[in-house]
Amino acid sequence: MNHTFGKLLICDSRADLIFQFDTRKRELLKSWPAHGDGAGDLALDRVRHRLFVGTRIPAEMTVYDSLSGKEIVSLPGPETMDGVYYDADLKRIYMSGGPNSSVCTWHPKRSTIRTPPYSCSSLCHEC
Repeated sequence: MNHTFGKLLICDSRADLIFQFDTRKRELLKSWPAHGDGAGDLALDRVRHRLFVGTRIPAEMTVYDSLSGKEIVSLPGPETMDGVYYDADLKRIYMSGGPNSSVCTWHPKRSTIRTPPYSCSSLCHEC
């Protein structure tokens, strides 16, 4: 939820839709299709208005503009995604899942991110 703007973002994994509600007026503002199938978790960068959505099929993370719903980029993620977390202080997105409980890490700058064994690492240049 983005308290500053009074907006609530919800992902419906069965319909593969993302909904944006105005919590003050208690009404649906817009909805847009979630890329892939089985969108299961999301995280929000409130400052840059980026919504990070993890999907299971295909295993990836899709970045949307949280105000317009425009898809910005899709990146590969771990199989059987469990969760998505955004660390605002480090400006990193973490996505967990997979048979080895891997954690994928994305960072908006072009830098190397060290990850533990049995994990994957990727960079998000367009977020």
